[in-house]
Formats: sequence, C-alpha cells, structure tokens
Amino acid sequence: MAITSESMKSAINNSLGVQNQNLCATIARVYFANPNPRNWTLYKTGALVLVKDVVKNSAFFFKLLDLGSYRIVWEHELYKDINYKLEKKFFHTFPGDVIFFHS
Repeated sequence: MAITSESMKSAINNSLGVQNQNLCATIARVYFANPNPRNWTLYKTGALVLVKDVVKNSAFFFKLLDLGSYRIVWEHELYKDINYKLEKKFFHTFPGDVIFFHS
C-alpha cells in the first residue's frame, strides 16, 4: 500500500529529520523469526521507509515508523552484500543482527 497522503508524507519526512533522505515509503508489516527461521512472529505494522543517511557515509537503511506517533520503532542497515531475498510476492527476507526479519 503506497503512501499517497501529503500529510502522511510530510509527517514521515519530519520524523526522519534532515540527516535521512526518504527514497520511498509504504505501509508494511515487519515480522521476525527467532529462534526457528520457519516460524514468523509479527513485530509491528507501520510506515516502512527506505532512507539514505547522509551523515553515516551515505548508508542505506530500512526504518519503520509507528503510524500514530511517527517515531522510528525499528531500523536495519542495508549493508553491502546483504542476503536479501524475495521469497514470495510481498514477502521479503533478510538476516537481522540477531534474528531474521520479513517486511
């Protein structure tokens, strides 16, 4: 589900601050699998934003914002050679620092 509301886009950009460039955003659910990689648990639903952090050597991140407060509730750096897979349509997986995440 794309984020089309100008007020929502503005709230997201204000929450990210000037150090984060919003490349794209959508409504998404983030799941994790721990300890069993085949057993997914819903973590949060929110605005999932792909950002370029212009302060941290232009690093790229996924950042999940709570839709009520627009606070960042989760982030994950997209490092070089990340094991990112499209398992099914609308089901993407990648390893987290400790656990696997799905968005």
